[in-house]
Amino acid sequence: MLRQRKKTRVLGRGRLAAIHEDMNTTMLPSWVSRAPSNAGSSTHGKFSADQWRTWCTIHLVITLIRLWGCLPEQSREFQMLANFMDLVSATKLATMRSMTVDREDQFYEFMMNYLRRLKILFPGVRLKPNDHFSVHLPTFLKRFGPSHAWRSFAFERWNYMLQQIKTNGRFGDMEKTMYERFCMGQKLRQIMHRNRLGEELQHLLPAYSRVSSGDVRGTFLNDMLAMEETSSSISDITPPDQSEVPIPDDILRLLVPQLSVTDAAGRKRAPRKSYVRRMQIRMRGVLFHTFSSAPRDSFVAIGTSGMDDWRPARIASIIQHTQVLSRVPETTTVFFLVQTFKPLSEEDAAHDPYRRFPIAGGRLYYDRMEETSLLVPVKDVICHIAMTPMRWEGIEESCIHALPIDRVRHSCLYH
Repeated sequence: MLRQRKKTRVLGRGRLAAIHEDMNTTMLPSWVSRAPSNAGSSTHGKFSADQWRTWCTIHLVITLIRLWGCLPEQSREFQMLANFMDLVSATKLATMRSMTVDREDQFYEFMMNYLRRLKILFPGVRLKPNDHFSVHLPTFLKRFGPSHAWRSFAFERWNYMLQQIKTNGRFGDMEKTMYERFCMGQKLRQIMHRNRLGEELQHLLPAYSRVSSGDVRGTFLNDMLAMEETSSSISDITPPDQSEVPIPDDILRLLVPQLSVTDAAGRKRAPRKSYVRRMQIRMRGVLFHTFSSAPRDSFVAIGTSGMDDWRPARIASIIQHTQVLSRVPETTTVFFLVQTFKPLSEEDAAHDPYRRFPIAGGRLYYDRMEETSLLVPVKDVICHIAMTPMRWEGIEESCIHALPIDRVRHSCLYH
């Protein structure tokens, strides 16, 4: 008779305590749905889909690589980590907003590695139908394109909305009640959104907004942005309560090479020496703040394209500049003045285990800024990052771990 493997908890009390410790120090942007602070205990209740995503693709990644990433490759803990990171990498590839043949092949390779290694690490585990379906996902990606166009999150959301309608549970009456209540709700939304209320009812608008706005973080926000252009778009250019101020000399020196233009007479013109100083900007549905106004929304990944091209940075200022020339259309441009984190030296980078998982692991950087600030156009701001302060064995200086949360320009990090 074969002896069954003794059941053990992969995430016991000690490892859960380490995860909770990192969760408390990780700075997430405001639009990310947070995992419960008591996750893993018997009191946390049921996770939502967005909480699972945050827990698995951010918090577990940060802590498990910290705990197991430097262990020998033959150790069970490292093998479990590599197995988990195969799954996270496959999930990131499968949910990108643009798809290529290379990404389909990468997804299949990661998914097959995950399933094969899962059977080796946990011989008693039984694969589920979804595990089998996932192997066929490249076929659907090839035929139908990125998954956001045909996945079922929208239907699940409608099911949730219908479940909030109170009914008597009787078939025959229930369908009519749900239809009538749904139509009533739609008519009410139309009246409120178009502000067709009389003057005596205007005081109801704030209360309606609080009740109906809901939580647009996480998957909800991701779905709303999925069909938009992949290039950066800014939805709020000029706030009415701010006026132009003189541009400081150090910022003007950075602006001149980027904004010098030729007028209708063929003469070279320097940019105007005034600008609007912004504290925040909404880009494709996501708010970006300066560090002084909202630190958690100020940490970003900047770059152009390519897996190794991004760098973590902190937004110091948001500059809105309008160029006015005779017989030339007025143009408004927005730039971010950022301070980039200092990259690890080649010697210290050898101690960074996160780099072994380039698609989903992030990287370590020194916890200090480069001396020179950069002026970057909004198109070069890829996404927010999760930022976690760390002390690392073998690296004398304090570090930060930067993990891109790639939902604004989802495909840019993985060409």
